[in-house]
Amino acid sequence: MSRENDSRYFVDGDRIVVPANPLDRKDESVLVFDPKFVGPTSYIGSGRELFQRGLDIPTAENQLAFVHAAYCGPRDFRDHPNIHNFRYNLEHEGSLWVPTVNSPTDKGIYVFRDRKMRGKITGMEVVLGDSVDRNLFPGVMAGRNDRVRLVNDSAYPRGSVEYLGDEDRGYVLATYGHHGPDLLNEVSDRIGYPINFVFPEIGMGVSSIDLSDLDSFPRGIFLDGSNPDGSQDITGIIYGLKNLRG
Repeated sequence: MSRENDSRYFVDGDRIVVPANPLDRKDESVLVFDPKFVGPTSYIGSGRELFQRGLDIPTAENQLAFVHAAYCGPRDFRDHPNIHNFRYNLEHEGSLWVPTVNSPTDKGIYVFRDRKMRGKITGMEVVLGDSVDRNLFPGVMAGRNDRVRLVNDSAYPRGSVEYLGDEDRGYVLATYGHHGPDLLNEVSDRIGYPINFVFPEIGMGVSSIDLSDLDSFPRGIFLDGSNPDGSQDITGIIYGLKNLRG
C-alpha cells in the first residue's frame, strides 16, 4: 500500500502526527505526539515524567502506530530528522516502552493495560483477570471493560517468526489490537528481519519494542514482555500524546 501524499502524516515544530489506523485511508483520525521524547529512563520513571509534562500515556496500539509510521510512512515523513532520530534510537540505543504488564499463569498470559505506567498489577486488576469471560479474538479472552486480556497458551508464538500467521497472532492481538499483526508484518517486511517474542516465565514483566539488535545476531524486531517491573537498570524511551482528534 502506497502512503505517499497521505496528509495524515506530518511533523512540525511541536508535534508528530500519524494516523490512528494507517491501514484505512478513509479513517481521518490521527494521533498527535509531542516531538520531545521521554528517556532513556526506567518504565515507571517514564510514566512519571509524562504526567509531570501534562502528556497522555499512549496505548500499545498507539505505540505500534508510531513505529509503523517511522518505517512505513511516506518518504518525506520517514526522512524528517525527528523520525530518523527515533529509528536510530530504537535500533542502536534502546527500547520503546509499551504500557502493558504481562503475567504468565497456568491458563496462559494475562495482558494488563497499564494506563498509569505503574509497572504492577493491582488487586482490582487481579479480580478483573478472574472475570475474563468474553471471546475477543481467536485464542484471546477479555473482560467487560477490556483492561485485562487473557491469551491462551496455544495462541502465542515462541522465539522467532518470519510472518505472523493466523495460528500465532493471539499475543499481538491482545497487546496491539486488531490491526497489530498486519502492522508488524509490514514493518518486518520493510526492514527484512523476523519478529521475535520474549515472555516472562514467572512473575510479571512490562512490555517494550526493541530493534537494538539490528547490528548484531540474532537480528529482528523484539517484542519483549519480560522486562522486570519497576527495574531502574533497564531503560527505554516513550513519546507522550498531546491529544487525539478525528
